[in-house]
Amino acid sequence: AKSHPGHRRCKLSMTEHNERLLLEMEMNPALLQGSHREQWEAISDLDSFFKRVYNYFDERGLRCILAGRLISLGMLAFTIALSAYLAEAVNWDGLVNECVDESTCAGVKLLRDDSFRSPSPFLVLFLLVFSVYWLWMLLHFFWDLRALLEIRSFYRHKLNIDDSELLVVSWDTVVQRVVELQATARLCIVKDQLTAHDIANRILRKENFMVALVNQKLLPIEPLPGLRLSVMTKTLEWALEVCLLDAMFDGSGFRIRPSFTQDVRGLQRRLFACGALTLLLSPFIAAFMLLFFFLKHAEEFHRRPAASAFSRDYSLHARWCMREFNELPHLFEARVLASAADASAYVRQFPTPLLTLVARFVTFIVGSLAAVLIGLSLVNESVLVFYRISPDALFGEAAAPRQGFNLLWWLAVSSTILAISRAFSDPPNAPLHPEALLQSVARHTHYRPARWRGKGHTRAVYDEFVCLYQYRVWLLLQEILGCLTAPLVLCLALPARAEERARACPHNPLTPPLSPVSTHAQPPRRCSTSLPPLSASPHLGAARVCARLHRPCRRRGTRLRIRAV
Repeated sequence: AKSHPGHRRCKLSMTEHNERLLLEMEMNPALLQGSHREQWEAISDLDSFFKRVYNYFDERGLRCILAGRLISLGMLAFTIALSAYLAEAVNWDGLVNECVDESTCAGVKLLRDDSFRSPSPFLVLFLLVFSVYWLWMLLHFFWDLRALLEIRSFYRHKLNIDDSELLVVSWDTVVQRVVELQATARLCIVKDQLTAHDIANRILRKENFMVALVNQKLLPIEPLPGLRLSVMTKTLEWALEVCLLDAMFDGSGFRIRPSFTQDVRGLQRRLFACGALTLLLSPFIAAFMLLFFFLKHAEEFHRRPAASAFSRDYSLHARWCMREFNELPHLFEARVLASAADASAYVRQFPTPLLTLVARFVTFIVGSLAAVLIGLSLVNESVLVFYRISPDALFGEAAAPRQGFNLLWWLAVSSTILAISRAFSDPPNAPLHPEALLQSVARHTHYRPARWRGKGHTRAVYDEFVCLYQYRVWLLLQEILGCLTAPLVLCLALPARAEERARACPHNPLTPPLSPVSTHAQPPRRCSTSLPPLSASPHLGAARVCARLHRPCRRRGTRLRIRAV
C-alpha cells in the first residue's frame, strides 16, 4: 500500500528538523550535556579546527611553527629599529660629503651626537603604528600557544603522528586518519562519515567564495590596459577579506548573516571606510614595504639580477584566476611551480629583435670597459681604490680634487649593467613552438581562455599572458603602488557593484549538513568518464575537472580526458 502524502511530508519535515538540530548541536556543544560524552568528541568550530590541523601539517610541527613566528617577530623588530636608526641616527652628511679618502673617513662618526632629540613627526607615527602592530603579533603568538599544544596532542594521541613524521607524511595520510577517527570519536556530529571533500570545504570555505567572485568577474582586479599594472595586491586582498568574507559570516564563523545580502549600504560603508583607513596608513605602509623589500632583495638583485629581479613569476591576480575550488595551498603552489619552466620558455618564444640588438651592443661596450678595469687591477691593485673618475671627467671637463668615484665603484656598476643587459639577450636559434608550450602551461595551471585556443603564436595572446606572468621586480613595485591603488579601488570601483557581490553569495542561513558553502565547490555526484559542458568561465570548468581527478574513481581501467578550457 502506498503511504499517504501527508505522512511523507511529515517524515520529510522531521528529517529536516533533525538535520537542523544536529547542526545547532555542532554550533553549540552545550546542547550535548547529559548525553554519553565518552562517545562524543564533537568540536564546536570545525572550520577553525581543520584550519589549525592543516596549518600544523603545512608548517611541519610545533617547533617549526614557533621558530618561524619568533623569526618573523625578530625580523619585524629589526626592520623597525633599523628604519629608526637610518632616519635619525646615521650621520649621512659626513658619510656622503666628508668621507673622501682614508684620512678623512677616519674622523667621521657613524652616528650623530643629536640622535633622536627632535625626531620628525612622520618617524614618530611610523614607529607608533608598527610598534603597535608588533605588539599585536606578540600577543597573537602567546594566544595561539594553547591551540598549538592542543593540535600537537591531537596529532600525537588521536592520529598517531609525531612532529618528526610530518616531514615525510603526506596530507592524504592525515586526512585518511581523520576520516577513520570520525567513525569512533565523532568529530562532526552532523554527518556519520567525513570525506576529504568535506574537510577541504571546511578549510577553504572563505577562499571558495573568493574564487567564485573572481570567476564571475565581480571584482575589479584586471590589470590596467596598456600598463600591465595589476591592482590586485596583498593590501587589496586583505581589505576584501575583511570587508566581504569576514563580514559575510556571523560569530560562529560558518553561518552567513541573513542581513548580508540585504544590507547593500552597509557593505558600501565598510568598503569606503576600509579604503579611507588604507589611504590614511598608505604612507607608512609604503615606506615600510620599500625598506623591507630593499633589505630582503637588494643583495640578491645586485648579485644575480638576471636570475632574481628579471626572472618571472605569476601575479596575485593570475594566482586567483588559476586557483581551483577546494584546492589546498601546498597543492596549488606545487601545480604553479610545475608550470614555471614552460611559462618562461613560452615568453622566450617572442623575442624583441630591437631590444636584443641594443642589449648585445650594451653588453659589448660595458664588457669591454670592465675587461680594461680588470686588466688594470692586475697590473696595480691600488688604482682601483685610490684613483677616482667623476662623470664630468668622462666628457673632458675639469673635476675638483677628491671628487668622483673610484674605479672599484665603476667596476661594480659595470658588472651590474652587464648582468642586466645579458638578461635581455635571448639565445639564438631558439625553436619556435609557442602553441605546444602554452598547452603545456595550461595542463598545470588549468587556465586557458577560449580566445587563446589555436592563437598561442599571436602577439595578442602573448600580451595577455605576460600580464599574468611578470618580472619579479615589477611585482614588488606593484605591491608598493598597491598602497595607492587599493584605496581607489575600495572607495570608487567596489561600492559601485556592491549589490551584485552581495547577491552572488548564498542567502540561505543554514545548508545542512556542512552549512553554507559555495555551490561551485560541490563535487559531481557521480564519477564518470564523460565530462559535462564547461562553464563560460574557463576556471569553473577546470575546477570541476580537478574535483574528479582528485577523487578516486570506482571504475578501474578508465581515464578522464581533459579538454582545453
